[in-house]
Amino acid sequence: MEQDIDQSRFVEGEIDLREIVTALKRQRKFILYFSSLFILVGLLLALLLPDIYRINVVLKVPEILATEGSPNARRLIHPATFIKKKIEDGIYFPTIMKKLSLEPDMLPELDVDIPEENGKKKEKYLEISIKSPKKHIQRDVQVLQGLIILLREEYEPYIARAKDLWKDMLAEMKKRSRSLSNELVLAQKQKEYLLGLQREFIDDIRSYGRKNDIKLSTDSQSVVREGKDQEGFYFILDALYRSQLGTLAERMNNSLANISSRITSLKESIEKTKLDISTLKYRKEFYIHNFIETQPVSVSLKPISPHRRVLFTLTALLGFFLSILIALIRDSVTPRVGEK
Repeated sequence: MEQDIDQSRFVEGEIDLREIVTALKRQRKFILYFSSLFILVGLLLALLLPDIYRINVVLKVPEILATEGSPNARRLIHPATFIKKKIEDGIYFPTIMKKLSLEPDMLPELDVDIPEENGKKKEKYLEISIKSPKKHIQRDVQVLQGLIILLREEYEPYIARAKDLWKDMLAEMKKRSRSLSNELVLAQKQKEYLLGLQREFIDDIRSYGRKNDIKLSTDSQSVVREGKDQEGFYFILDALYRSQLGTLAERMNNSLANISSRITSLKESIEKTKLDISTLKYRKEFYIHNFIETQPVSVSLKPISPHRRVLFTLTALLGFFLSILIALIRDSVTPRVGEK
Protein backbone atom coordinates (compact mmCIF):
# COMPACT_ATOMS: atom_id res chain seq x y z
CA MET A 1 0.00 0.00 0.00
CA GLU A 2 2.84 2.38 0.96
CA GLN A 3 4.62 1.53 -2.29
CA ASP A 4 1.47 2.41 -4.27
CA ILE A 5 1.28 5.79 -2.52
CA ASP A 6 4.95 6.55 -3.35
CA GLN A 7 4.38 5.63 -6.97
CA SER A 8 1.33 7.86 -7.23
CA ARG A 9 3.33 10.77 -5.78
CA PHE A 10 6.08 10.15 -8.29
CA VAL A 11 3.59 10.09 -11.16
CA GLU A 12 1.98 13.31 -9.99
CA GLY A 13 5.43 14.99 -9.89
CA GLU A 14 5.50 15.50 -6.12
CA ILE A 15 8.86 15.49 -4.36
CA ASP A 16 9.34 14.46 -0.76
CA LEU A 17 12.08 16.76 0.57
CA ARG A 18 12.49 14.64 3.67
CA GLU A 19 13.40 11.64 1.56
CA ILE A 20 15.96 13.74 -0.35
CA VAL A 21 17.53 14.98 2.89
CA THR A 22 17.56 11.43 4.23
CA ALA A 23 19.22 10.20 1.02
CA LEU A 24 21.88 12.93 1.24
CA LYS A 25 22.61 12.01 4.85
CA ARG A 26 23.12 8.42 3.80
CA GLN A 27 25.53 9.58 1.04
CA ARG A 28 27.28 12.25 3.11
CA LYS A 29 30.66 10.53 2.99
CA PHE A 30 30.50 10.23 -0.79
CA ILE A 31 29.51 13.92 -1.07
CA LEU A 32 32.39 14.90 1.22
CA TYR A 33 34.99 12.85 -0.66
CA PHE A 34 33.75 13.83 -4.12
CA SER A 35 33.56 17.57 -3.26
CA SER A 36 37.00 17.41 -1.63
CA LEU A 37 38.39 15.87 -4.79
CA PHE A 38 37.10 18.79 -6.90
CA ILE A 39 38.32 21.30 -4.33
CA LEU A 40 41.76 19.71 -4.55
CA VAL A 41 41.65 19.80 -8.36
CA GLY A 42 40.62 23.47 -8.29
CA LEU A 43 43.41 24.26 -5.83
CA LEU A 44 45.99 22.48 -7.97
CA LEU A 45 44.79 24.26 -11.12
CA ALA A 46 44.92 27.63 -9.38
CA LEU A 47 48.45 26.97 -8.13
CA LEU A 48 49.97 25.18 -11.12
CA LEU A 49 48.57 27.06 -14.13
CA PRO A 50 51.17 29.58 -15.34
CA ASP A 51 50.55 33.32 -15.23
CA ILE A 52 49.68 34.72 -18.65
CA TYR A 53 50.64 38.32 -19.46
CA ARG A 54 49.53 40.50 -22.36
CA ILE A 55 52.12 42.12 -24.60
CA ASN A 56 50.77 44.63 -27.09
CA VAL A 57 51.61 47.56 -29.34
CA VAL A 58 49.36 50.07 -31.14
CA LEU A 59 50.60 51.41 -34.48
CA LYS A 60 49.45 54.28 -36.63
CA VAL A 61 50.04 52.77 -40.06
CA PRO A 62 50.75 54.52 -43.40
CA GLU A 63 48.42 54.49 -46.38
CA ILE A 64 48.82 51.45 -48.64
CA LEU A 65 48.41 51.15 -52.41
CA ALA A 66 47.69 47.62 -53.56
CA THR A 67 48.68 46.62 -57.10
CA GLU A 68 46.42 44.23 -58.96
CA GLY A 69 47.38 42.69 -62.31
CA SER A 70 49.63 45.47 -63.55
CA PRO A 71 51.58 48.31 -61.89
CA ASN A 72 49.04 50.77 -63.26
CA ALA A 73 46.06 48.95 -61.75
CA ARG A 74 46.13 50.39 -58.26
CA ARG A 75 43.48 50.69 -55.65
CA LEU A 76 43.52 52.40 -52.29
CA ILE A 77 42.72 50.06 -49.41
CA HIS A 78 42.61 50.36 -45.66
CA PRO A 79 46.24 49.93 -44.58
CA ALA A 80 45.39 48.25 -41.28
CA THR A 81 43.31 45.63 -43.08
CA PHE A 82 46.08 45.05 -45.62
CA ILE A 83 48.83 44.61 -43.01
CA LYS A 84 46.60 42.54 -40.74
CA LYS A 85 46.05 40.00 -43.51
CA LYS A 86 49.78 39.76 -44.22
CA ILE A 87 50.56 39.14 -40.55
CA GLU A 88 47.80 36.54 -40.20
CA ASP A 89 49.10 34.80 -43.33
CA GLY A 90 52.50 34.44 -41.63
CA ILE A 91 54.44 36.44 -44.23
CA TYR A 92 56.94 37.71 -41.67
CA PHE A 93 57.34 34.59 -39.53
CA PRO A 94 60.22 32.93 -41.45
CA THR A 95 62.36 36.08 -41.14
CA ILE A 96 61.56 36.45 -37.44
CA MET A 97 62.42 32.80 -36.75
CA LYS A 98 65.72 33.20 -38.57
CA LYS A 99 66.68 36.41 -36.76
CA LEU A 100 65.76 35.10 -33.30
CA SER A 101 66.78 31.47 -33.93
CA LEU A 102 63.33 30.13 -33.11
CA GLU A 103 61.64 26.90 -34.05
CA PRO A 104 58.14 27.05 -35.58
CA ASP A 105 56.51 25.73 -32.41
CA MET A 106 58.18 28.50 -30.40
CA LEU A 107 56.41 31.30 -32.23
CA PRO A 108 53.62 32.89 -30.17
CA GLU A 109 50.14 33.37 -31.55
CA LEU A 110 49.62 36.97 -32.65
CA ASP A 111 46.26 38.64 -32.17
CA VAL A 112 45.95 41.40 -34.80
CA ASP A 113 42.99 43.74 -34.62
CA ILE A 114 41.82 47.22 -35.59
CA PRO A 115 41.08 49.09 -32.34
CA GLU A 116 37.78 50.88 -31.77
CA GLU A 117 36.96 54.28 -30.35
CA ASN A 118 33.41 55.28 -29.44
CA GLY A 119 32.11 52.19 -31.21
CA LYS A 120 33.87 53.01 -34.51
CA LYS A 121 36.92 51.22 -35.88
CA LYS A 122 40.06 53.33 -36.23
CA GLU A 123 40.96 52.25 -39.76
CA LYS A 124 44.43 53.88 -39.70
CA TYR A 125 45.49 52.07 -36.54
CA LEU A 126 46.56 48.51 -35.82
CA GLU A 127 46.87 46.70 -32.49
CA ILE A 128 49.06 43.62 -32.24
CA SER A 129 49.05 41.61 -29.02
CA ILE A 130 50.46 38.36 -27.64
CA LYS A 131 49.30 36.33 -24.65
CA SER A 132 52.56 35.17 -23.14
CA PRO A 133 53.52 32.98 -20.15
CA LYS A 134 55.84 34.70 -17.73
CA LYS A 135 58.85 32.62 -18.76
CA HIS A 136 58.44 33.61 -22.43
CA ILE A 137 57.80 37.34 -21.97
CA GLN A 138 61.28 38.44 -23.05
CA ARG A 139 61.20 36.25 -26.15
CA ASP A 140 57.73 37.37 -27.17
CA VAL A 141 58.64 41.03 -26.71
CA GLN A 142 61.53 40.47 -29.11
CA VAL A 143 59.14 38.81 -31.59
CA LEU A 144 56.83 41.83 -31.50
CA GLN A 145 59.70 44.31 -31.82
CA GLY A 146 61.15 42.28 -34.70
CA LEU A 147 57.79 42.35 -36.47
CA ILE A 148 57.65 46.15 -36.23
CA ILE A 149 61.19 46.40 -37.67
CA LEU A 150 60.18 44.20 -40.60
CA LEU A 151 57.09 46.31 -41.24
CA ARG A 152 59.22 49.46 -41.31
CA GLU A 153 61.78 47.92 -43.66
CA GLU A 154 59.13 46.64 -46.06
CA TYR A 155 57.19 49.87 -46.37
CA GLU A 156 60.04 52.42 -46.26
CA PRO A 157 60.52 52.41 -50.10
CA TYR A 158 56.79 52.86 -50.64
CA ILE A 159 56.61 55.66 -48.06
CA ALA A 160 59.55 57.44 -49.74
CA ARG A 161 57.85 57.20 -53.15
CA ALA A 162 54.54 58.33 -51.72
CA LYS A 163 56.17 61.35 -50.09
CA ASP A 164 57.78 62.32 -53.41
CA LEU A 165 54.44 61.89 -55.19
CA TRP A 166 52.70 64.01 -52.58
CA LYS A 167 55.42 66.66 -52.89
CA ASP A 168 54.91 66.80 -56.68
CA MET A 169 51.15 67.06 -56.22
CA LEU A 170 51.56 69.95 -53.79
CA ALA A 171 54.00 71.71 -56.13
CA GLU A 172 51.58 71.34 -59.04
CA MET A 173 48.70 72.62 -56.95
CA LYS A 174 50.73 75.65 -55.79
CA LYS A 175 51.76 76.33 -59.40
CA ARG A 176 48.10 76.30 -60.41
CA SER A 177 47.27 78.63 -57.54
CA ARG A 178 49.94 81.12 -58.68
CA SER A 179 48.69 80.91 -62.27
CA LEU A 180 45.14 81.62 -61.17
CA SER A 181 46.33 84.54 -59.06
CA ASN A 182 48.16 86.01 -62.07
CA GLU A 183 45.04 85.59 -64.20
CA LEU A 184 43.01 87.35 -61.51
CA VAL A 185 45.40 90.32 -61.45
CA LEU A 186 45.27 90.57 -65.25
CA ALA A 187 41.47 90.33 -65.26
CA GLN A 188 41.20 93.06 -62.62
CA LYS A 189 43.47 95.32 -64.70
CA GLN A 190 41.34 94.65 -67.78
CA LYS A 191 38.24 95.55 -65.81
CA GLU A 192 39.80 98.81 -64.61
CA TYR A 193 40.83 99.61 -68.20
CA LEU A 194 37.32 98.95 -69.51
CA LEU A 195 35.78 101.02 -66.71
CA GLY A 196 38.11 103.87 -67.67
CA LEU A 197 37.12 103.61 -71.33
CA GLN A 198 33.47 103.58 -70.37
CA ARG A 199 33.86 106.70 -68.23
CA GLU A 200 35.73 108.49 -71.05
CA PHE A 201 33.07 107.44 -73.56
CA ILE A 202 30.23 108.76 -71.41
CA ASP A 203 32.12 111.98 -70.62
CA ASP A 204 32.82 112.58 -74.35
CA ILE A 205 29.17 112.05 -75.30
CA ARG A 206 28.00 114.40 -72.53
CA SER A 207 30.56 117.02 -73.54
CA TYR A 208 29.51 116.81 -77.17
CA GLY A 209 25.89 117.09 -76.16
CA ARG A 210 26.51 120.20 -74.07
CA LYS A 211 28.31 121.92 -76.96
CA ASN A 212 25.49 121.14 -79.35
CA ASP A 213 22.57 121.54 -76.93
CA ILE A 214 22.01 117.74 -76.99
CA LYS A 215 21.42 115.59 -73.95
CA LEU A 216 21.32 111.81 -73.55
CA SER A 217 17.95 110.33 -72.80
CA THR A 218 17.54 108.29 -69.62
CA ASP A 219 17.93 104.99 -71.45
CA SER A 220 21.20 106.12 -73.10
CA GLN A 221 19.89 104.84 -76.43
CA SER A 222 18.86 108.11 -78.02
CA VAL A 223 19.54 111.85 -78.03
CA VAL A 224 17.11 114.72 -77.58
CA ARG A 225 17.35 118.09 -79.40
CA GLU A 226 17.16 121.23 -77.31
CA GLY A 227 16.77 124.74 -78.77
CA LYS A 228 17.87 123.92 -82.30
CA ASP A 229 15.95 123.85 -85.57
CA GLN A 230 18.39 121.76 -87.51
CA GLU A 231 16.12 118.72 -87.74
CA GLY A 232 18.18 116.93 -90.37
CA PHE A 233 21.40 117.24 -88.39
CA TYR A 234 19.86 115.87 -85.19
CA PHE A 235 18.16 113.07 -87.06
CA ILE A 236 21.48 111.97 -88.58
CA LEU A 237 23.28 112.31 -85.25
CA ASP A 238 20.63 110.27 -83.48
CA ALA A 239 20.83 107.55 -86.12
CA LEU A 240 24.62 107.53 -85.85
CA TYR A 241 24.46 107.28 -82.06
CA ARG A 242 22.02 104.40 -82.21
CA SER A 243 23.95 102.42 -84.77
CA GLN A 244 27.52 102.98 -83.58
CA LEU A 245 27.79 104.58 -80.17
CA GLY A 246 24.96 102.51 -78.74
CA THR A 247 26.59 99.34 -80.06
CA LEU A 248 29.93 100.38 -78.55
CA ALA A 249 28.30 101.07 -75.18
CA GLU A 250 26.57 97.70 -75.25
CA ARG A 251 29.84 95.94 -76.06
CA MET A 252 31.54 97.72 -73.20
CA ASN A 253 28.80 96.65 -70.81
CA ASN A 254 29.00 93.05 -72.03
CA SER A 255 32.77 93.05 -71.74
CA LEU A 256 32.55 94.40 -68.19
CA ALA A 257 29.93 91.78 -67.27
CA ASN A 258 32.10 89.01 -68.72
CA ILE A 259 35.26 90.18 -67.01
CA SER A 260 33.38 90.57 -63.69
CA SER A 261 32.09 87.01 -64.03
CA ARG A 262 35.61 85.86 -64.87
CA ILE A 263 37.01 87.58 -61.79
CA THR A 264 34.37 85.94 -59.57
CA SER A 265 35.14 82.53 -61.09
CA LEU A 266 38.89 83.03 -60.61
CA LYS A 267 38.41 84.01 -56.97
CA GLU A 268 36.33 80.86 -56.35
CA SER A 269 38.96 78.72 -58.09
CA ILE A 270 41.74 80.27 -56.00
CA GLU A 271 39.82 79.59 -52.76
CA LYS A 272 39.17 76.00 -53.83
CA THR A 273 42.86 75.55 -54.72
CA LYS A 274 43.90 76.89 -51.32
CA LEU A 275 41.50 74.44 -49.69
CA ASP A 276 42.89 71.59 -51.82
CA ILE A 277 46.44 72.52 -50.80
CA SER A 278 45.47 72.50 -47.11
CA THR A 279 43.74 69.13 -47.58
CA LEU A 280 46.79 67.69 -49.35
CA LYS A 281 49.10 68.86 -46.57
CA TYR A 282 46.84 67.28 -43.98
CA ARG A 283 46.56 64.02 -45.92
CA LYS A 284 50.32 63.91 -46.36
CA GLU A 285 50.89 64.20 -42.61
CA PHE A 286 48.04 61.82 -41.77
CA TYR A 287 48.54 59.11 -44.39
CA ILE A 288 52.14 59.28 -45.61
CA HIS A 289 54.36 58.56 -42.63
CA ASN A 290 56.36 55.74 -41.17
CA PHE A 291 54.93 53.36 -38.60
CA ILE A 292 54.20 55.45 -35.52
CA GLU A 293 53.98 53.61 -32.22
CA THR A 294 51.13 55.48 -30.54
CA GLN A 295 51.52 52.92 -27.75
CA PRO A 296 54.98 51.30 -27.65
CA VAL A 297 55.50 47.60 -26.97
CA SER A 298 54.43 47.08 -23.37
CA VAL A 299 53.70 44.23 -20.97
CA SER A 300 50.67 44.23 -18.69
CA LEU A 301 51.57 44.92 -15.06
CA LYS A 302 49.40 42.07 -13.82
CA PRO A 303 48.67 38.68 -15.36
CA ILE A 304 45.47 38.59 -17.39
CA SER A 305 44.92 34.91 -16.56
CA PRO A 306 44.26 32.61 -14.84
CA HIS A 307 41.71 34.13 -12.49
CA ARG A 308 42.63 31.90 -9.61
CA ARG A 309 39.84 32.78 -7.19
CA VAL A 310 37.19 32.41 -9.87
CA LEU A 311 38.69 29.13 -11.06
CA PHE A 312 38.89 27.69 -7.54
CA THR A 313 35.35 28.82 -6.63
CA LEU A 314 33.78 27.46 -9.83
CA THR A 315 35.59 24.13 -9.48
CA ALA A 316 34.49 23.76 -5.87
CA LEU A 317 30.87 24.60 -6.68
CA LEU A 318 30.87 22.25 -9.66
CA GLY A 319 32.20 19.43 -7.48
CA PHE A 320 29.60 20.11 -4.77
CA PHE A 321 26.60 20.09 -7.14
CA LEU A 322 27.89 17.06 -9.04
CA SER A 323 28.39 15.19 -5.79
CA ILE A 324 24.78 15.88 -4.76
CA LEU A 325 23.43 14.75 -8.11
CA ILE A 326 25.52 11.58 -8.18
CA ALA A 327 24.70 10.90 -4.54
CA LEU A 328 20.96 10.99 -5.21
CA ILE A 329 21.38 8.66 -8.18
CA ARG A 330 23.53 6.25 -6.14
CA ASP A 331 21.03 6.27 -3.32
CA SER A 332 18.14 5.50 -5.65
CA VAL A 333 19.85 2.49 -7.21
CA THR A 334 21.53 1.17 -4.05
CA PRO A 335 19.38 -1.43 -2.22
CA ARG A 336 18.92 -0.70 1.47
CA VAL A 337 18.62 -3.07 4.37
CA GLY A 338 15.10 -4.43 4.77
CA GLU A 339 14.14 -3.88 1.12
CA LYS A 340 13.30 -6.80 -1.11
